[in-house]
Amino acid sequence: MFKFDKAIPTRFFMADGDGGGAPDSSKDSNKTPKDAGKTFTQDDVDKAVKDRLERERKKYSDYDDLKKAKEELDALKAGQLSELDRTKADLEKAQAAAKAADEKVKALELSALKAKLVAEAGLPAALADRVNGDDEEAIKADIETLKPLVKSAAKAVGGGGTPPMDKPDSSAGDYGRNLAKSMFDRSEGAKKASESFFKL
Repeated sequence: MFKFDKAIPTRFFMADGDGGGAPDSSKDSNKTPKDAGKTFTQDDVDKAVKDRLERERKKYSDYDDLKKAKEELDALKAGQLSELDRTKADLEKAQAAAKAADEKVKALELSALKAKLVAEAGLPAALADRVNGDDEEAIKADIETLKPLVKSAAKAVGGGGTPPMDKPDSSAGDYGRNLAKSMFDRSEGAKKASESFFKL
């Protein structure tokens, strides 16, 4: 079996309210406590509160100075931040302007390269704006694809068309006869129609 070296405190409660561990408070309600302490008058309480307030005021007497210093520091920081923001905005504007200038220079260099390569290829200068490519190799490749198209278009312009006319005579009637002759010389039926018309 077990042996306990220490006593275990127990408390028994009675079911009908008699006994139990709780003291009966109704019996001692008329008694005053022996150590009720010192009683204070209103003047004593006012004096204690006033002393306490003065101590607290002395403790925080430099609060207004600290508050003013903090406001000055906040204003200084705000001024520095706004100056920093202005400097950042100026830097961003300068970077954007530099980027735009670089892009413009690159576009002009590319345009000059296109014009040079088009001229070297013997193509009309007006085609320089129509040539595609971002570097010399791509531009040359595009020019090579355009060369046959431009040469075939040049041949079509010079070949075919209306035959040249003879020099007209001085009279208006002769000019009309010569014009009609040159237009209808190719077909036999047209020749007969022109002879019958111009028999005057």
